[in-house]
Amino acid sequence: MHKIISSLFLASFIIMIGCGEIDDPSPVNEDDPTLPDTEGSAPAAGWVSDHDETFNSGSGFVKENGSTSMAFSIIPYNEDQMLVGNLLGTSYNGTPIGLVCRINEDGSLDTSFDSRQSFKGDVGSVHNMQILRDGKILVVGRFTANNAQSTQNVAILNPDGSLDTSFSTDGAGLSGNGLFACAEDSQGRILVGGFIFDYNKDYSYGKVNLFRFNRNGTLDTSFPSTFNAEVDDIKFDANNRLWVVGRFTKVNGLDTRYVAILNEDGSLYKTNSDLNEAGSFGDGAFSVDFQKDGKAIVDGAFTYRKNGNGAANVTRFNNDLTLDETFDYTYGLTYFADDWMRRIFVTKTDDILVTGYFSPDYLGLLNPDGSLSETFDASEKIDGYTNDVLVDGEGRIYVVGSFHNYGDALVNGIVRLKGISK
Repeated sequence: MHKIISSLFLASFIIMIGCGEIDDPSPVNEDDPTLPDTEGSAPAAGWVSDHDETFNSGSGFVKENGSTSMAFSIIPYNEDQMLVGNLLGTSYNGTPIGLVCRINEDGSLDTSFDSRQSFKGDVGSVHNMQILRDGKILVVGRFTANNAQSTQNVAILNPDGSLDTSFSTDGAGLSGNGLFACAEDSQGRILVGGFIFDYNKDYSYGKVNLFRFNRNGTLDTSFPSTFNAEVDDIKFDANNRLWVVGRFTKVNGLDTRYVAILNEDGSLYKTNSDLNEAGSFGDGAFSVDFQKDGKAIVDGAFTYRKNGNGAANVTRFNNDLTLDETFDYTYGLTYFADDWMRRIFVTKTDDILVTGYFSPDYLGLLNPDGSLSETFDASEKIDGYTNDVLVDGEGRIYVVGSFHNYGDALVNGIVRLKGISK
């Protein structure tokens, strides 16, 4: 049974050495008979970008007018299924769906999940999701929930896609340009981030942009940190500290460009000084994920300078938010420099998958040290930008975004790649 999990489960794989005769399974090196013969041996396993056509999404994500729709986010639901957040008024392989749909491992739609009645209005999109400890689904984006309060931009769904009406913001909630980040803390409280104008028409919340709710939907007013601009991603690290990335330049009035770390209680733990140095600029950081040693990979649309050195759009920070100068920044400077990254995914092998608006690939793979993978090449295969990526337990890669084709195959917004070769 294949497993859809939030990171690559790669406990072991076999590297086949040569083939040889049955009576001589281990050819020897002619120069040194004590060593194995590596001439002609099968290469070690690596990542590949080949299209996995056993995943059949049919016509994929299509708008009511017949044009390609857009998928914004993808997360694992259980061992065999995934959730995808998309646009209102979309069908999947010919079947109308809501802002969130559940897809089976073979690419078919799970019709027992239906979120169409959970949202209302003519427009809407889901940009991020999180499975909560109670099995329900936290969703954020730009939408209106179909409840008595017409709650804006944040909702919780039941496992069948219906709206969890026990979560109520006691009014319209957070209105603005939308929410893009979400998380659940160790006490079951809900954190959401985005670009917000007001909370229940109280415009004093317009410079907050990161909020914490109790599980019933009431606002936790004890949360102390405020951000002066958009928050795009949040994620707890192994120390239960919250990494926050976005377009902001100040937290609680302190200079910290695009990246900050909060303690779990919401107080500020660390500001980022590296991106404040002269010569640093950009539009923001959009995604964060962690390698096994606790270091954080951050991507976005930025360039910065430190000690005469520079990096663009993909960088690595130590867990104290200092720049990791051992990371290879060459790829970001030469390839990503004029483009935007969107969402990253760090695999269990610490390799780094990058999505975004960079042509002609729209999907990249970096080795754990930041260097470019020599085995993975999606160049000119995807014909539009990518928004999110997921790796399953078999090492296969799921990509969602706004694209029609992968190579010669029509896929419309979702594709699965073979991923790890064995």
